[in-house]
Amino acid sequence: MNDGELDCERTFDPLPTPAGPWNQPVWLVERPVRFATAGDLDCAVSGCTRPAGTAPGDLPKAEDVLCVAHRRRRIKSTPAPSVPDFISLQATASPIRLARGAMTRKKFHKPIDFTFVHSRLAEELRYVTSIQINRNRWREPAWVVTLLRAALQIGHDRQLVHVADFSDALDDVDLSWTDRASTRFVGLGGLRNLRLALPGMRKILANATADPWEALSWHAVDLNVNSPMSASRPVIHWSTVTCGWLFDGLRRLAREDIQSGAKAWGTVHTYTRAGSVLSAFMDEQAGPLQPEEITRSVLLELVSWLRDNETTRQDLEAVNILARQLERLRDDGVVPDLPDTVFLRRGDNPLKKTRNPKPFPSDLLAGIDQLINDPSVWPDDMQLMMRVFRATGPRASELLEIPPGCVVHAEGRGYSLEYYMSKVDDWRRIPIPRALGEDLAKHQAALLARHPDSPYLFPNFGKAPRLRSLTYSRTHYWPWSYSSFSATVWAIYRKAGVVSSSITGERLTGAQLHRFRHTIATGLLNEGWSQHQVQKFLGHSSPTMMQSYADIHEDTLRDQYTDWVNNSIGIDGKPSPPLSDAEIDVERLRDTMVRATLPNGYCTLPEKQKCSYLPSPCLSCFFFKTTPTFLPIHIRQRDDSLRELDVAKSDGRDRAVEAHTQTVERLDTIIDGLQKLMEDAPNEGVA
Repeated sequence: MNDGELDCERTFDPLPTPAGPWNQPVWLVERPVRFATAGDLDCAVSGCTRPAGTAPGDLPKAEDVLCVAHRRRRIKSTPAPSVPDFISLQATASPIRLARGAMTRKKFHKPIDFTFVHSRLAEELRYVTSIQINRNRWREPAWVVTLLRAALQIGHDRQLVHVADFSDALDDVDLSWTDRASTRFVGLGGLRNLRLALPGMRKILANATADPWEALSWHAVDLNVNSPMSASRPVIHWSTVTCGWLFDGLRRLAREDIQSGAKAWGTVHTYTRAGSVLSAFMDEQAGPLQPEEITRSVLLELVSWLRDNETTRQDLEAVNILARQLERLRDDGVVPDLPDTVFLRRGDNPLKKTRNPKPFPSDLLAGIDQLINDPSVWPDDMQLMMRVFRATGPRASELLEIPPGCVVHAEGRGYSLEYYMSKVDDWRRIPIPRALGEDLAKHQAALLARHPDSPYLFPNFGKAPRLRSLTYSRTHYWPWSYSSFSATVWAIYRKAGVVSSSITGERLTGAQLHRFRHTIATGLLNEGWSQHQVQKFLGHSSPTMMQSYADIHEDTLRDQYTDWVNNSIGIDGKPSPPLSDAEIDVERLRDTMVRATLPNGYCTLPEKQKCSYLPSPCLSCFFFKTTPTFLPIHIRQRDDSLRELDVAKSDGRDRAVEAHTQTVERLDTIIDGLQKLMEDAPNEGVA
């Protein structure tokens, strides 16, 4: 049965078309203006009297001081200069002359008259248009207008009743340049658009249902899921669940979880994978199974079958999800015939969760910091957002949808960022640097002054917000999507050459915004913060993840201590012997690394032992260690001792001569040892 037959055999009427401007008899689509100004300012170019200002619906930008004509001239320049440079250049450039004749630009596109065709065809076109626009598939107004006008014109000329009839009608139309006369009413562009869009239009009509919850594919926008990112949520496909009773049961649980808000859309999405693995096991291995036949042994066989077939980790995780959902189906009475048993016990399907935080290498981090401090490379408010990522390490979903009012200033305590974390169901309150807090507060005040109804601190108006006139007004606010934000950041990284580390050899594959969180965590631990303090700073609900950061911290501590030992000498001028595994034990390091810094080296005496030589260490002390960093100090100390030795000899003070002679000998030994150490490892020279 093809899609056209499904269209004709639909048993419900009318189609459930969502509310929107397409339901009007004649739909006037606003023609977006490329540039628009409020007219509150005068153009900053000397001698220009045209108005300038901020376009309605936009955030203030640097080019708002220019009129429309000079903005167009600046964009056409190659490369486009900065606004101040452009203004200074225009002082001596030729003036822009007034346009000849009257302005004939119309406010709307040519009208879309649905009364022009059969009522059934008009209904189907309205339904398809509403679904494609709400799913964010059809975005460009001019494209939609040309497509619909072509469909209406051809539908009228050929007396078509259904969208499926366009297949035969378009086969008779030649889209070559020689047949332009026959397409004068709709245009070649409209015919091409219609031919390209027709398969998707027919598929939507074939899958149309009176109740969207009964569809085989769930789209968040079709189900009116209240989410700012509904259009970008993954589609939940139920066609992979071929077991009838499991199909009905899981769909009922999924609908309850979505409507009640108990589970997120992404969590419900895993129900289909859970049902599909059991369905595949029945189809390929066990045969059809009734609810009373689903026991713990069946699920163990399913786990064994999946492991033998080298399936993915996600499939094995789906078995654990399936076990939990089977218990819900039984306990809630959805499938009461399921046996009263534990379908999987702890350890039956072990899946070790590996956490591998990866902080940015130091050279990559330095390049990123340099980019973040350069406002010229970031569009709109992205620099401020990147500063927040770098300073506080939020999750990307938290920052992209963070609401206004999250920047709080307390007298005497500075600025802080306070927002709700849906992942852990808790609030995060974190102090931020003063400069960042002041800039965030200014941005927040400017946003609320122009857009008091905005639910986002960083709304994404895009490059041309007036293009979104198909369904939404100019005051409709959109958050940044992760894909578009990270793609923009990654493009800036690549343009600046910040793509690889010369220290580790790693090459970035994207913006990897979450690594700012890893970098901050390991940095704080290396600065001496406790795991509990870092956990509270980042807003983790449990210390599990902190142990992964602590492992990196201990590796850093071990490497630092080993590097220090390998580049230090004792009073005998010889390098320290290599450390054994027992000596590199982290707990031992914590005690050993507590050392006093001396004017000419370090004292490695354990903290619990007392030393009578401090604060004037004796050069014969076994616990004394020094590195090439202190070589100039030792040379200066030897010169001073030589002068004291000459004075003692001239005065005839034998005991002083003996003491200064020993000091010079010790210093010569240490200096020779440090110089040899530097020759053997030239890259470890004086810091």
